[in-house]
Amino acid sequence: MADDGLGIGMVLDQSYAEELLRTPRSVDWLEVTPQRWQARGGRQRWLLDACAERWPMVPHCTSLSIAGTDPLDDALLDEVNGFVRRLRAPWWSDHAAFCRADGRWLGELLPPPFSVEAVAHVAARVSEAEQRVGVPMLLENIAWSAAMPGSTMTEPDFLLALLHAAGCGILLDLATVSANAENHGYDARALIDQLPVDRLMQIHIGGRVRQGGRVWPTHAAPVTDEVWDLYAHTLARAGRLVATCVESGATQRGLDKALDDVDRARSLARWALLSRTEATLMAS
Repeated sequence: MADDGLGIGMVLDQSYAEELLRTPRSVDWLEVTPQRWQARGGRQRWLLDACAERWPMVPHCTSLSIAGTDPLDDALLDEVNGFVRRLRAPWWSDHAAFCRADGRWLGELLPPPFSVEAVAHVAARVSEAEQRVGVPMLLENIAWSAAMPGSTMTEPDFLLALLHAAGCGILLDLATVSANAENHGYDARALIDQLPVDRLMQIHIGGRVRQGGRVWPTHAAPVTDEVWDLYAHTLARAGRLVATCVESGATQRGLDKALDDVDRARSLARWALLSRTEATLMAS
């Protein structure tokens, strides 16, 4: 399979890091959240170092608030810079969202207005963050319940405009794509088909849950059939194995069940890319 050099990986968490180090099962790389590991010594530091010796790692953040109006968090950017250098990571990521306003944490990731003005604002902050960290930043799509006041664009159009204006790559969360498409009435495959494949640098795959009449992505459940179908479609369109991180809840479900999803992702990727190759040959 043609790929970006990483393959199929999973999230690293302290709750199962020791078990992961002992497993003979195949994992290609790990995604690590700097805030959960930074400034930790002793055994936690040893676990991170031991995992970094065995697997490539990529930092993934959850609190930069790139779409917010507060100044970017200098301490967080310094942490990410340190992780990138230490891990020799090819990129890092955070969400196309805001989680802080007037210096206060809001407790969740919220979407910016889907507007031309928000596109320009976020794009400028992505450029600033990339300069501070020193490697490309990927933006991840988020689940949302209602569009913010001032929105003049659909979410798909906003994401496309943002990728173009920021010149950055995307971390595409397929459980989120699936949930948003169902909740807000658009075609998940159509959104994926509009994305510039050269900007698709990483994929998250995880579960879904129904709550309050809506569908929400979750790390606490196995990957659903809807998400597996989108994964196969996404890889077939990309024509390569995009770096894939399984988020199906090793902490909640147990490491072996999460590794089962890693194995399934690897098998499905082979099938999707082989089917695309065969279809291309038949068409020619």
